[in-house]
Order: sequence, then structure tokens, then C-alpha cells
Amino acid sequence: HVYTFKNTGNVDLQVFSASASCGCTVPSYPEKPIPPGGTGEIRVVFNSKNKAGSNTKTVTVYANTQPETNTVSFKVNVLENPNQKKGLL
Repeated sequence: HVYTFKNTGNVDLQVFSASASCGCTVPSYPEKPIPPGGTGEIRVVFNSKNKAGSNTKTVTVYANTQPETNTVSFKVNVLENPNQKKGLL
């Protein structure tokens, strides 16, 4: 998933890091500062292997904002692969 954001502040927005609620979710974020009025993206890749059913994952973003931490989340329903049950995968 891609979360697009806009810097509505008066100074460059610097994202310091982003961390996910589990190892199956990997976020990436802009390394360069976002100027006022500019936009950026937080990209999140979710590995659904062995995650059948409803999943809610959270990513915490650390930046020079007030507050310093902001969260984004997503919810996904992973369908079970019938071939996996039969031992075909």
C-alpha cells in the first residue's frame, strides 16, 4: 500500500524512520526532506504467507512533526489457498 502525504508546515519535513507492528510488514519512506507544500510517500509491503484471515497492521512514522510519531494502518482479509491445504504448494 502507498500512503501519500503533504507537508503543510513551514519548514522541511524530515522522516527519520518508520517501523511496522510485525516482521511481515516492511515500510519504506523518503530519505530526503520534503519541502513545505511538497508531497511524499510511505510505502508498505505486507507478506501474507501463513496469514490467512483478517489482519490489521500498523506502521509508526517518526518525523520532525508535532507529535513526533504518527501512525498509519491497514486491514486486509487474506484468503486461504485451497492448494496449500492439499499439500500442493
